[in-house]
Amino acid sequence: MGKGELIISAVSPERYTKFDNRSLKPIYLSEVGKDAGAVVEELDYVKSDNLKEKVEYIPPNNIGVQLAIVDDCIQKIKELKIAEKFKNNREGRILKERVYDNSKLIYDYIAIVQQAIVFGYTSLETFTNLSIPTDYEYSVTNHKHVKEIYDKNAIERWISLSEKISKILPDIYGTSDIRKKNLWNDFILFEKYRHEIIHQKSIEQTSFYRKYFKNNLYKYLNVPRQIIEFYYSETTKVGKTNPLWPWMGEDIEVIPIRGGAQKFFSQSEVIGNLYEGKK
Repeated sequence: MGKGELIISAVSPERYTKFDNRSLKPIYLSEVGKDAGAVVEELDYVKSDNLKEKVEYIPPNNIGVQLAIVDDCIQKIKELKIAEKFKNNREGRILKERVYDNSKLIYDYIAIVQQAIVFGYTSLETFTNLSIPTDYEYSVTNHKHVKEIYDKNAIERWISLSEKISKILPDIYGTSDIRKKNLWNDFILFEKYRHEIIHQKSIEQTSFYRKYFKNNLYKYLNVPRQIIEFYYSETTKVGKTNPLWPWMGEDIEVIPIRGGAQKFFSQSEVIGNLYEGKK
């Protein structure tokens, strides 16, 4: 959290109330040796062509936004009740009407499923890349037995997501090996679903759509959230957290703590507080 506008949301983490899972997490600023501090949140603004004044808001956590899209898609899939509608379309309908109506349902269903897959995968890419410290280096020995060293930019560009999740994140966060979890096998299949969408080789190739109608679809759509929750829970066990993490659930919510409150407030503009609102 750098210099800029902020709002005091609470006097302690215990008194802070989360207002939306998509928001950036606040930070609790404290002062070493003093029983005082404040929970602060950054402010940003947008300007609409139809409004003269700017509109202030708490910036979103992009990972949280992407996971929310996935959650919304899962809910839409459940509400669509496609099997029930297929069954209803069989009753008293001529073939042409039945096929056309089923096609529309399937198109809607595929669009929702693919949206969930793509945004879920993107949330993992975002989480992984943001987790890499700016000074982090990753070394590998290639097939010619030459040691290659990748900095943060090179990792983001050249290292696959699966390698970043399975090798780099455990090193950064000091966690156990995710490849030994059943979740890892689920990720491998989930990643295959995503690649089939992005790297489709032929417009006539539609067989991969059939996987979307299996009962285990929800398990794979939840893989991105479960992977992030894995690293979240593993690190919070040892008292660590990271401001980049989104809100994950009521039982595992941790607000990052940072010292140096006095210095920070001297360099920032406080434009409101939880008792008086914006001044």
